Amino acid sequence: EASPQNALSEILKRDNVVSISAGERHSAAITDSGRLFCWGCGKDGRLGNGSENNQPEPAEPVEFVKPKWSGLQADVLAQTRDGREQLAKWLREHCVEDASTNGAIDAAAVVDDGAALCTLYLNCRPFLRQQCVVQVACGRDFTLAISQHGDVYSWGNGERGQLGHGQDEDESAQCSPRRVDALCEKADIYGRVTQVACGEAHVLALTENASVIAWGESGMGQCGVRLGQENSTAPGAEDGYGSGDSCGTSADVNSVVWQPRLITELLPSPSSIGLDARLDEAGVPHRMRCKLAEGDRVVQIAAGAEHSLALIGSGHVLSWGKAGYGNGPLGNQLSDIEKREGCRAMPKLVTTAPATGQNCGGFLFDM
Repeated sequence: EASPQNALSEILKRDNVVSISAGERHSAAITDSGRLFCWGCGKDGRLGNGSENNQPEPAEPVEFVKPKWSGLQADVLAQTRDGREQLAKWLREHCVEDASTNGAIDAAAVVDDGAALCTLYLNCRPFLRQQCVVQVACGRDFTLAISQHGDVYSWGNGERGQLGHGQDEDESAQCSPRRVDALCEKADIYGRVTQVACGEAHVLALTENASVIAWGESGMGQCGVRLGQENSTAPGAEDGYGSGDSCGTSADVNSVVWQPRLITELLPSPSSIGLDARLDEAGVPHRMRCKLAEGDRVVQIAAGAEHSLALIGSGHVLSWGKAGYGNGPLGNQLSDIEKREGCRAMPKLVTTAPATGQNCGGFLFDM
């Protein structure tokens, strides 16, 4: 029986692994060809292989596009002109453009031949236009991936909103990759997503415009947004910072951020005022203003089990979320409200000297 190490070796014969991530009981690796492999515990669909089956070793890459109909359904469609046109249209939209040159996919040529068209459909899997993955991040029991076009896909357990598809979706087990459409809708405003970071049940996303967006569980303030309030502030708008630093974890407040929301305190702005000049007495910036302030923009994000970090270009780190014992993972003195609630709702300056990188250490900080 092949070991995971041997399975990885087989993959490396074809591609080099360029990026990895690990959740509580599953792992993921990206190769230099952009293929994504997941293995480990399959519960809740966290491996993205279409099932909840465990996979002890890397096998087939994650498929972002799969055949739409079963073989029986395709056979039924092939019996009518309308059905054949549906099959042909789907093949044209989802198969690589030059597949027909290999004699594999030429749906237009056989649209009047139901049997031939059905055969093409049943053998289309090697020619499906799959996503090229540039980053993967594993949460406790879910996974996110960024494609080369900046689209974000999620799968696994979505009961706490960590998949980003909204409250109305039944996502206790999303077994195949699904695009986070809410981020695509915001791309014209905030830019494409360039980084994602997963906590136990929350997600941070950093865009090419240095905007930070969050969703998922936020009972400890780890999403950095005010619960129960809409967040639609766009870059360059007036400061959206309000008074108070409560995590908003009272029993009558839903602690889940179901849709991706902007962290306004980290939002770029045209002002040239530097970070140090904008800190209030508690060390909280009213807005990250980066266009004319060199280095004053978020360049990296990280998520622990229930807390989050942001690194800005000038080397300072901001933290928010669960405080734990003492100052815990947040790294500096807690306010009276933060001590009482055991969490910090808004990003706050941590470092007094510039840092060069950050990592929340996965679930080690669940204090």
